[in-house]
Amino acid sequence: MPDTESSDYITHPDPRICDLSYSRGRMRQLVDLNKGSFISTGLGPLSHYSSPVDDEDWPRDRIEIYIKEKTRGPDYVCDIIYRSEELPVTVYAVLLNRGRGLEITELELFRESWGCEDEDGNYLDPDEQRRPVNDPAVLISSDVLRRIPLGDILTRVEQELSDESWRTEGIPVLMGSALNAEDLTADQRRALENLTTISTRRRGRPELDDELLIEIAEEYIAEAPQGRGAIRRLAQTFDRPEPTIRDWIAAARRRGFLAPAEPGRRGVAAPGPNLPAGSAGGPDFSRDRRRTIVRMIEGDELLSRDLSEDSQLLYIVGALICNAAGIAKTDDLAAAMRNPEILSTAVDILGKARRRHAVRNHQ
Repeated sequence: MPDTESSDYITHPDPRICDLSYSRGRMRQLVDLNKGSFISTGLGPLSHYSSPVDDEDWPRDRIEIYIKEKTRGPDYVCDIIYRSEELPVTVYAVLLNRGRGLEITELELFRESWGCEDEDGNYLDPDEQRRPVNDPAVLISSDVLRRIPLGDILTRVEQELSDESWRTEGIPVLMGSALNAEDLTADQRRALENLTTISTRRRGRPELDDELLIEIAEEYIAEAPQGRGAIRRLAQTFDRPEPTIRDWIAAARRRGFLAPAEPGRRGVAAPGPNLPAGSAGGPDFSRDRRRTIVRMIEGDELLSRDLSEDSQLLYIVGALICNAAGIAKTDDLAAAMRNPEILSTAVDILGKARRRHAVRNHQ
């Protein structure tokens, strides 16, 4: 062992002596990810990339994908950095593909600055050390760990990496022209080829069900007028991460359940041409809906039960205003019971059901 009694363990140039555990700042690690990598950088977070007038469905998180040309080992796919306004730490991970889709083989959570270094990365004496300006009130806790959407991160990375346009269009290069597929090195091609099974796996997944997208479209239309935070409220309602809700809303637009986005605007919350009649909180007075309700009354034997007329009408009103998935909000139901037009239609349906019931009982 070298004589270290008078050595500065923190700044000593000999790695056998230097105490690397003081290299708390991660900026060097983050910068080095750019070296020898194909890079895909996502948008966000909101506070950094959007003006105060922008609506809430602008991304509040960010995923950066780094595909290293020199593999980190068998089945290596990429490194990723995930930042979210909802988390007090940065998430770093190394992803593998062992033929079953993406898996996480390394996971780190850290603050990018701890306050023991200056802007140039030099160690500060204890008397000079200060907490970072934006130091969060809570750091890593069990609640923070639960809020890291690992499954959603993997899904979004798979979506990004399933694009095989590099075979025909080449690879975009920062500060230069695109790199053609035939000019790729063996290491570069190997890194990209390892994504093929991910693409195949995604193509085999079932599409989102129409009923789910209809419901998300209706809920989005209902929540948007309540002000900022619609995406956050929907995430709570459906118990899904906010990025998943945004993906569902985008899918609802593609299916025509929500109106298309308009140039210069985001978050258009209006019914699309394919949203079923009676959706988005409005009553459905169509002949088909009325017939369906009568059959529901008969199938549930509503008139044979010991129910008051008000209870029977509540059942019918709920069926008139519910969405395609059979869901009606409590507030909407209470408002509908005070709506003369809806209540009158419910009385007519109840009268028809009673007449049919009486005829059947006399046969």
